[in-house]
Amino acid sequence: GSIPGCVGACGAYFTGQSSGYIYSPNYPSRYGNNLNCGWTVEASLGEGVRLVVEDFLLEEPYDKLTIYDGGSADERTLGEYSGSNIPNHLQSSSNMIFLVLTTDVSVTYDGFKIRYETFGLQNAPCP
Repeated sequence: GSIPGCVGACGAYFTGQSSGYIYSPNYPSRYGNNLNCGWTVEASLGEGVRLVVEDFLLEEPYDKLTIYDGGSADERTLGEYSGSNIPNHLQSSSNMIFLVLTTDVSVTYDGFKIRYETFGLQNAPCP
């Protein structure tokens, strides 16, 4: 069946779940203009967050998704992605990952559907 357009809110905070989905606003319909949306996924201490990109299309180069290795935009950037250019898998080195979608004043596409899942970090920092 079709996914209702309300799934993708502009930003969310996910915690306490071992897996789930991050959708761009209105997915699978088009996202809006002038957006600045942030999604945070927080896993338990000692776990990391892996992203599996299932669908991704933004207006290149004006609309972009920036992914940070941590809980805020102050952290190291894992990458900045536009168009359909994004790795299939990305993962954090800590228990948090932060995604920011920014869009300009015109032209929108279908956006993205990204699955997240938590995994055990090999050498996790002691709490």
